[in-house]
Amino acid sequence: MLCKSLAIRNAVWYHTIILQKGANIMENFPKYYTRLFNGVTDAIEALLIQRPEDALNILVEAQQDAEDMYMEDGDE
Repeated sequence: MLCKSLAIRNAVWYHTIILQKGANIMENFPKYYTRLFNGVTDAIEALLIQRPEDALNILVEAQQDAEDMYMEDGDE
């Protein structure tokens, strides 16, 4: 379990570094991708504090939001 916890923390750390490298990195992604990415990051944080139901709800909501955004805006 410790290895899994460390892997998740490293994933969160990696994604945080990517976001901080430069604002223009995320500018090139569609809004729906950014919404889904942020949802995954929030779900990982929920898992780190042993809240799997919250993580599931976060992922479902992020997926639904991203689908709606894609249908409305496409790749904008």
